Amino acid sequence: MYNTFKMMLLSLLIIFSSIFLLNQIIEPNTSIYYALAITLLNTIILCIYHLVILKKRESFYDSLRIKNKILNITLKLNNSFIKNEENNIYQVILDNAIDLIDKCNYGSLLIYNPDDYMFSFKAVKGYDFDFYKSVKIHLNESFIYRQSDNEFNSPVIIKNIYEHNKKFLSPEDAKLIYENTPNTIKETISLPIKLNDEIYGFINIDSTSSFTQQEIKILDYYIKTTVNSINDNNLIKKTIRLSKYDKLTNIYTRSYFEETFELYSKNSIRYNTKYSFVLIDINYLKAINDNFGHSIGDKALRYFTDTVKTQIRETDLFARLGGDEFVIVFHESSFQESNNKMKEILNKFLDTEFTFTNENSITSFNISFSYGIAVAPDESMIFDVLLRLADDKMYKFKKNFKKNNPNAIPYKSKI
Repeated sequence: MYNTFKMMLLSLLIIFSSIFLLNQIIEPNTSIYYALAITLLNTIILCIYHLVILKKRESFYDSLRIKNKILNITLKLNNSFIKNEENNIYQVILDNAIDLIDKCNYGSLLIYNPDDYMFSFKAVKGYDFDFYKSVKIHLNESFIYRQSDNEFNSPVIIKNIYEHNKKFLSPEDAKLIYENTPNTIKETISLPIKLNDEIYGFINIDSTSSFTQQEIKILDYYIKTTVNSINDNNLIKKTIRLSKYDKLTNIYTRSYFEETFELYSKNSIRYNTKYSFVLIDINYLKAINDNFGHSIGDKALRYFTDTVKTQIRETDLFARLGGDEFVIVFHESSFQESNNKMKEILNKFLDTEFTFTNENSITSFNISFSYGIAVAPDESMIFDVLLRLADDKMYKFKKNFKKNNPNAIPYKSKI
């Protein structure tokens, strides 16, 4: 629509100038040279208007169009994040970056692992991913490291990727990559992806000709917008995780467990399966905190949950209800099966001491727990009822355990 308006305006001005010139030829009231001069002046004004003013407007509208396109891409990315399509998200980011530049059909996206200083290929376009997924590039070998200021703050241009690879990669790797890269590639732009001022990865986009400054700006703007989406998504994930998992023990929180249990219970009714609801209370946690400090008490809690997790199945639910109380739901398990499993777990704790360093001395003691089991649907299917039944049984178990184990209180250090 804008281009049509521009052509109409240009045509009207040309017609006006042509009529004026024709009129001067047929009925001259001034010198023909004057008419020619006016026509020439109109033409010059048109050219200046077209080349300067309209060019600026066109650049402005193009920039607006690109930004709107990137905004739409960002919305799609956010939807992919929300749907948790992590296996595909890197490919989406790369494909959209390449689609912004008409002359580009090849590229790759690599993610950085700070533990081994290596970049791994997570997505490619125009290349064989089966080849590249096994290729790793050390930080020191990467385009972005060799060509940047080592702060990874801006895109870098590589004029000859083969010469770069031959210089910094092993001869075997350089040859393999060369054989898998089209010889039509003339230039590569490497765009850093940074999160919280740390390098997260980078995108390489290969072109058959040189990149313009406008194209570099477009891609840089796209990456910065994408980074914001990744950052926001990481915050969302962190928030969701904190709502699901207990920060200290890394198992389900009570609120999330109750939500999950409701669905679990409905499925049990639908498929006519039974399960055991086990309430657990760690013995003498207050004594541990009083004698050794709350930091040791926290370590004891983590030791307890880490050990229990190794003894139960992935289909079983394990959550911290609060303080020293925990719950396990054993899937498709009778009372006898669950009771045998809990005895096995308890014996493991009684046979293995919890050891730690405290005030420059090595201290160890056995952690123990009490438990009560309620079975659904035999006894109930309601959470609060199962909790009360299991709590009553756990109280009786704890009373007998303390009576039969009078020396189990962890207050003396063993050096």
